Amino acid sequence: MTANPPSCATFCSSVSREYRPLAAAPSPRQRRALEDLVLVEEGRRASKLDRLRRSPTDVSGAGVAKVVDRHLNLRALGATTWDLSAVPSGRIAALARFAVQAWRPDLGVQLPPGDR
Repeated sequence: MTANPPSCATFCSSVSREYRPLAAAPSPRQRRALEDLVLVEEGRRASKLDRLRRSPTDVSGAGVAKVVDRHLNLRALGATTWDLSAVPSGRIAALARFAVQAWRPDLGVQLPPGDR
């Protein structure tokens, strides 16, 4: 006899407990900056997250400037100050792999106007 799969509520609860330390790490200002990363600005086809996750490929002075600009934008998020000691390193690595491959719609990000 096979075991019944966990109910959605049980599964969602365990996932939410697992990610709670990760969700609590950024300050409110940092959370706002992270939310802004997935928004597609008017007149653009991709979010800032999509642009930041791809490193510049041109080998030139302009390419180096783009790399430095990308680095400064990522550092400005302040993620280096987050205490993620409660999150298993394997989980962080898995999330990083997913983030590199995912498009904004795949992330399931839908920010209602009241949550901004």
